[in-house]
Amino acid sequence: MRALAKPMPQNEATAQTVTVPAPVGGWNARDSLAAMNPLDAVVLDNIFPGTSDVSLRPGYVNWLTAIPANAKSLLPYNYLTGQKLFVSTNSGIYDATSAGVCGAAVNVCTDGKWESVNFTNAAGTSYLLAVNGVDNLRNYDGTTWVNVTGVSANAITGLATTSLSNIMLFKRRVWFIEKNSMNLWYLPTDAMSGALTAFPIGQLFNRGGYLVSFNSWTVDSGSGSDDYFVAVTSEGELAVYKGTDPASSATWALVGVYYIGHPIGKKCLVKYGGDLLYLSQQGLTPLSKFLQSTVVDRSARLSFKIDGAFLDATTTYGNIFGWSIIPYPEINALIVNVPVSADTLSYQYVMNDITKAWCRFFGWNATAWAIMGDNIYFAGGNLVAKAWAGTADGSTPITGQVAQAYNNLGIKGQTNVVLTRPNIAVAGSAQLVMALDADYKVFGGSTTVSYAPMGSGALWDTSLWGTGVWDSGLSAVESKWVTVPNDLGYLHSLRLQLTTSTARFSWTSTDFAVRRAGIL
Repeated sequence: MRALAKPMPQNEATAQTVTVPAPVGGWNARDSLAAMNPLDAVVLDNIFPGTSDVSLRPGYVNWLTAIPANAKSLLPYNYLTGQKLFVSTNSGIYDATSAGVCGAAVNVCTDGKWESVNFTNAAGTSYLLAVNGVDNLRNYDGTTWVNVTGVSANAITGLATTSLSNIMLFKRRVWFIEKNSMNLWYLPTDAMSGALTAFPIGQLFNRGGYLVSFNSWTVDSGSGSDDYFVAVTSEGELAVYKGTDPASSATWALVGVYYIGHPIGKKCLVKYGGDLLYLSQQGLTPLSKFLQSTVVDRSARLSFKIDGAFLDATTTYGNIFGWSIIPYPEINALIVNVPVSADTLSYQYVMNDITKAWCRFFGWNATAWAIMGDNIYFAGGNLVAKAWAGTADGSTPITGQVAQAYNNLGIKGQTNVVLTRPNIAVAGSAQLVMALDADYKVFGGSTTVSYAPMGSGALWDTSLWGTGVWDSGLSAVESKWVTVPNDLGYLHSLRLQLTTSTARFSWTSTDFAVRRAGIL
């Protein structure tokens, strides 16, 4: 009888190479560390997840400085041949169209928390209309600001315009919310002045409260798309109408009333492609997923992967002014502004539109956001800034931090990580700090690598992957193995921290030289 062949002994001293992609799955603030996808990150701050790599976010440049009081709102004005931008405080409205030092107020007000829309009449004249529930409605035609009352130019009658707290356009009508009420008001078709007509809807809701926000929602009913009218209350009830003329039951009908959770701020309903996003205490939900299903599916929320962080933020900071949702299609990003301290501190949850991966931005202390042309701007404190520009936050360096999901690095057993080689690209000077944690315990040691500009072309007269440059002119960094101190463990997590005021940074993957360490 033949003896069974003995298994080939393994050389435990021999290291093997394992490649781990960068965390393109984005920030995961939902799953436990043990259940997290290896493509996810426990921390992803100031690092934007792309489709094939992650990169340090750009900075901001000062746009309008020395605003005499804290900025509260940005009001974009888009006319037929151009754009303008205005910033408001609790004392006035200022022109922020051009970079420089803030000039004198173009209009005086007592509350800077404006809601605005752009309206173009049949004659081709474009208007900016704005309300705040305290001051009279403001009307701007590109030259003149008018404080609209019942007897002024462009007069509006039927209700004092100081009582109008929100504004929208829906099917050629300007609509308003009356502050602290369940009343909607609207103007005649194609008009931005005239007599208001009341449309009370308080009888629809059984939880009480008052109307907070409204918007239009594009719905495909199977016979073509149509825009629905959506209004939400402070208690999280939402009414949906369809039609054109609210004065006629033949052309206006209630679709339904739903409970969807308490809204966060007045800017809780924002168009997102053909959908409508709703910002509530539970997160960010597309109405198409919520209202067109008989089952509440939390996984349908865009914010599902960071639900834990969303709930913490809305619970702690939900009553602070400054929450908003800003789609920015030029970079395939969706930004949610999270105010931490009024006028002074905020951060952002940022999602990649393509992959739906999330990250978090620090250093942009924004109260309000707006897009002018292809550029995005934020206002906060005494400043309007042009975001997604430059390599520093004003004059402050940007610090990006990543902690990857824990990974067994392809070995079922204890592992010793002998060497680490990040595959990154850097343009400019930067310091990269690397650390390795094991089995959910933070390791105190780290390794620092400095990068400096090496001029044009490939570094050290060599080319990585057969080319001297990576995306957007980033220089290919030498694939250099470094020793990153770490403990033995079954699972490891790589942490990176990059600080720079001059560099751009992209990271695609990391190679690890690992050695099996046995059971004990």
